[in-house]
Amino acid sequence: MKASDAYLLHGEYCKVGEKGREQDAYVGFLHSTVDDTKEMVIIENPEVTVYVTKPQFRTNTIKKECITKNECDAYRTRYRDIPKTLWNAINNPGRYRPYYGFIRPKDMLSNPYVYGADIDYGVHLKYAYNKVNGGNRPKSYNVGHLDIETDVNGTKQIILITYMNGDGKTYVGVLKEFYKNHTVEEAQKFWVKTEREFREKLTKKVQDKYDKCNPIEVNIKILDTELEVIKWIFDRIHECKPDFCGIWNLAYDIPYILDRIAFRGGDPTEIMCHPDVPKKWRTCRWKLDKGKRGDHITDRWSWLHLTDYTQYFDSMALYGRLRKAKGRDSSYQLNDIGAKEIGAGKLEFGAGEGHSVMQTEHQVEYTVYNIVDVLILHVMEMKNNDVFNMVMLSDVSMLDEFHHQSVQLKNSFYAYLDAINMIPASVGDPLRQPWDKCIRNKGGAVLDPDRSL
Repeated sequence: MKASDAYLLHGEYCKVGEKGREQDAYVGFLHSTVDDTKEMVIIENPEVTVYVTKPQFRTNTIKKECITKNECDAYRTRYRDIPKTLWNAINNPGRYRPYYGFIRPKDMLSNPYVYGADIDYGVHLKYAYNKVNGGNRPKSYNVGHLDIETDVNGTKQIILITYMNGDGKTYVGVLKEFYKNHTVEEAQKFWVKTEREFREKLTKKVQDKYDKCNPIEVNIKILDTELEVIKWIFDRIHECKPDFCGIWNLAYDIPYILDRIAFRGGDPTEIMCHPDVPKKWRTCRWKLDKGKRGDHITDRWSWLHLTDYTQYFDSMALYGRLRKAKGRDSSYQLNDIGAKEIGAGKLEFGAGEGHSVMQTEHQVEYTVYNIVDVLILHVMEMKNNDVFNMVMLSDVSMLDEFHHQSVQLKNSFYAYLDAINMIPASVGDPLRQPWDKCIRNKGGAVLDPDRSL
């Protein structure tokens, strides 16, 4: 892929090895701006440039918002060595003296003479590609969706997983002991009937879009063990190579999958990372956003840091965040949002028949119930293009920071200043000043200055 056609969609900064002898790399996943080509790029020992005010210009005691690059000395450094490089630049300008003590990174970033040192490497790389490709973005994305069903009758096993690719190809992994004497043919027959009924519930506008998309092609596989069910689904995802995979309430499904893999003696990096990624740089790290007291559930932006062509995201959180200005919905259950957006909700059980009864007596119907859950997400994305909007609004920021307006603004400010030969201040500890208490109505949304008028 030519750099002029490449857009950095997502990536992960990876460190391996013992402390003091770490090796690091950035594993990025590119998407062509002219077609559907995808490519992985691995930059080992990534380097960035940081800036420190020249001694003759160090007349301020309070950090400036930005400074011209001509007033600074530029230091090219390995990304992981930024604190050491800054310590030497501040304390020994013009000469290098190795320092082996502990350096608190935030102390360096808080120094009033340090600039451009708190920009994530992914932002540096994304901005570099954007400058070469003229700021173009991919025209479309392959957005898949996933949902799991777990045993509520004691074993806690994952008994069903459905993945629906952006083109409608659908894969359902079924645990054999759950299915008992049922067959794939029974489930396929019931699915055909259910899909027809599902389509009839859609609003007319959504029906038209649904009819134009590729037909939903369901492939069901019955597997002997829970670990085989999980691995089979992720193998199918690796084959499809979707750009994104949405999960309604990501903070439930992903930790549950990780826990079950560990419980069964599996390795998440082997199962969930794409096999194209060298084993050395495979990483799978879950980051739960616990939020603050009073936060709405859709304000939380939990993230799966995974070296894979596919970026997993919370469809519920994205849906709520993109519509936050319109006010909160009374419910964010998939059934309610599906009914509101497309006219069709989750498959209903009979009177008095909950998950326990369905899993015990109606396994075929329960399988289709799981498929319909991802079908709702698939149709909602087809209608709303939420992922396309997320990528567009992220600008040069990486998607794991999509919920941090202040970080997004900082990164956009960095790109804006770079174009005019300036560099923004770095922020370490909070920049509170004694007179801040005189400012009323602090807090609230942080807006792009160009869009706040």
